[in-house]
Amino acid sequence: MSRNKETHMDRVSVCPCHMREYGKKPSAQLKPPLFVMMEDRMPVSVMCMLKTPKTGRKLKITAENITQTLTRSWSDQSNSTFSNWRSGEPNNAGGSEHCTAVSFSDAGEWTDENCFYQLYFICHSGSSLASSHQYHFISESKSWSEAQTYCRQNYIDLATIDNMTEMNSVMNTVNMSYDGLAWIGQYDDVNSWRWSLDHDDFYLKGERNFRNWNHQPDNSDGNELCVYMNVIDGSWFDVSCDIYLMFVCFDGRENASQKYVRVYHRKTWSEAQTHCREFYTDLASVTNKTERQLILRMFVEITEENDEDKVWIGLHRMKLWSDQSNSSFTHLVSWIYPEPDNGLSIPGLTGSQHCTAVSLKYFGHWTDESCFDQLPFFCYRGEIIYLLYNEINK
Repeated sequence: MSRNKETHMDRVSVCPCHMREYGKKPSAQLKPPLFVMMEDRMPVSVMCMLKTPKTGRKLKITAENITQTLTRSWSDQSNSTFSNWRSGEPNNAGGSEHCTAVSFSDAGEWTDENCFYQLYFICHSGSSLASSHQYHFISESKSWSEAQTYCRQNYIDLATIDNMTEMNSVMNTVNMSYDGLAWIGQYDDVNSWRWSLDHDDFYLKGERNFRNWNHQPDNSDGNELCVYMNVIDGSWFDVSCDIYLMFVCFDGRENASQKYVRVYHRKTWSEAQTHCREFYTDLASVTNKTERQLILRMFVEITEENDEDKVWIGLHRMKLWSDQSNSSFTHLVSWIYPEPDNGLSIPGLTGSQHCTAVSLKYFGHWTDESCFDQLPFFCYRGEIIYLLYNEINK
């Protein structure tokens, strides 16, 4: 493939764009200080704007290869694991392609490129994040799905909340005119599991979907978002990510002496993930019965005492948002004790509370409720993305 070697940058312009229309494919989210592309929310209008420069079709984004395994990192230290590689990519051609570009002649798919090539690029200004949503309180009571439909027809979607600044904006929208519960866009899907090592090239067809539940998952306390494996019989259980367990790492490095590494230090799931990514490749993915047996053989001496029979694996999930945002904001102190509880504390409702509401009576604290309850709700619109284009002369 021939490549332009332009070096002179003659113009930079700033283009505001309102997020009013969404494409069908996962796409983008903003994280300071740079624009992180193709993650979860990319408006169609922005995709069209990215295609407008006349002197090239490819834009550099800020992911760089940090190991010779499947691990890559983002310039802004985001922990995004989303990828959209073109078939056959990344291939590290010539051993020198360590940065990532989006090819708009290939429907926005990604390629790895030499970091010294002169390409268009996209920056993100963190200043626009302070108040990225405009919230609207709708006093008419509806079920969660009815509220979602209303917001999508008249605004953008049910409210997504990314930080405490936005939580305060939601509260100010009501201005003490209402003190009950109101829907926001967060909901719980107990089947939305994904592996910590989330690279398509790592998995053969069907391997992502291998499971070995034992009458699980049940999300019994409303916040069971991580998975441990019982090393006596290999069965899986969903549980709170905050308990301390041993764990198994996957080592995909070329010089690795073994595929799986057992770690006896007890950590939370996120701490275990960090440890595995720092010293190996990632928390273990278990994609078939053979891999399950390999892990079980590592723990033949384990007995059912003091939680020694439980180890973290890489399967986990997040609370989801109606607009497909991957916001991880929960501000745990804002959950009303013992919320979320998935109806555990209410006779007859156990296992039936999957949608999130804000309690205006209790200072905006969150609670999980039955999605069929009739409540007022918050919509949002007016999110703005700022894109920088750098046009390069041939």
